[in-house]
Amino acid sequence: MMIVSQQANGLFAVRDISGLALHDVLGLFKTRLEAEEWLLDRALHTDEADNGLSVQKPGNGQGLT
Repeated sequence: MMIVSQQANGLFAVRDISGLALHDVLGLFKTRLEAEEWLLDRALHTDEADNGLSVQKPGNGQGLT
């Protein structure tokens, strides 16, 4: 599962919170929108797209998983 979270320095990190290395940072972005677009693109165009991956956006806009 991947999430978008804001870091103390103001950047938005896409993190992998599953697997062996928890909380691996996959990318850093200046805006939440850039991070969510990257995450969605990755979800739709990688091998993960064929593994039953779902994309959910919480009501308060915290991120995509």
